[in-house]
Amino acid sequence: MELFSRKPKTNIEDFCRQFYDSQIFSEQASREGESSTFWQDALNFILETDPSLVKVDHDLFRREVTALRMELFGMVWQEHVWPRAGEQKSNPEVLKHIPREIVFTKSYLQQNEHPDIWDSMSAYNEATANHKKHCDAERRIYRKSADYFIEEGIKSGIIKEKVDADCAGRIANRISDRLSYDLIDHLTGTAANRLGWDMKPDSEPFLQLNGVILYWYGHAMACVEWVAIDTRKGTVKTKFWDLIREMGVGVVWILGVCLFWYAMDATDDGPDWSFYKIAASLLLVLICVPGIQLLWKGIRDLRRLWKSQVFALLECGDTSK
Repeated sequence: MELFSRKPKTNIEDFCRQFYDSQIFSEQASREGESSTFWQDALNFILETDPSLVKVDHDLFRREVTALRMELFGMVWQEHVWPRAGEQKSNPEVLKHIPREIVFTKSYLQQNEHPDIWDSMSAYNEATANHKKHCDAERRIYRKSADYFIEEGIKSGIIKEKVDADCAGRIANRISDRLSYDLIDHLTGTAANRLGWDMKPDSEPFLQLNGVILYWYGHAMACVEWVAIDTRKGTVKTKFWDLIREMGVGVVWILGVCLFWYAMDATDDGPDWSFYKIAASLLLVLICVPGIQLLWKGIRDLRRLWKSQVFALLECGDTSK
């Protein structure tokens, strides 16, 4: 089976390019067999609650929701690379790869003649930074962190393109807040305002738009959470074999407990189902639980990985062939 023969992997830039090409700047087949873009589907979904919104300028809507979705992907990517502030000390090599996504995204949009989308992304990036009303001192700390990532990436040769102040500032803005339902509500309001929609947060159109953005967030997370960065080669690969190893630990744990129980039973000359044997058996069952949990978690995660689109995203630029 080809899945077991090799681990598909590609560089970060090709992974981002494939996501943009296949998920954002392409037409998808609907259930009725007709092709439509993601923004057309989103607009139709919102119009179900308020048909009067059909008057919105379609070019404006396309630009704004595309910018928002690309900014969401960037935020998901950055949080995947740096999920917790404390991890910067345990694996600093990974942090050098944070700027690669934003640098590539700017280059990608310029090459494809979408500078308007890059400009619109800044509005949602700024909205993230302004969500929690950070003071100037906090903003300087976030900017220093972004500059550190860039400096270390350039020193190690990981980042080969120039990282301008605009990209550095956007990285710092993403650091300033973590993705949450509250932040997504804030981004929904920002999008509604930029589209010229006067919506109350509890109105049905607002909730529909919020649901669409949550779906985009979940979709980006489903694609990103199953990849890991190879810091030595600067590539991304699936966590397939990590899950297999996790399941293997669970299997070994369970087999070890079963063999111990069998050995104990074989050497026990006492009466069947004595108090000692029953108590020992119950204890072994409890000891076996962590192994069962590891095995079940591995199976569940492997199923989610198989259903995700990460294999398709990595296969496009597979460097292991």
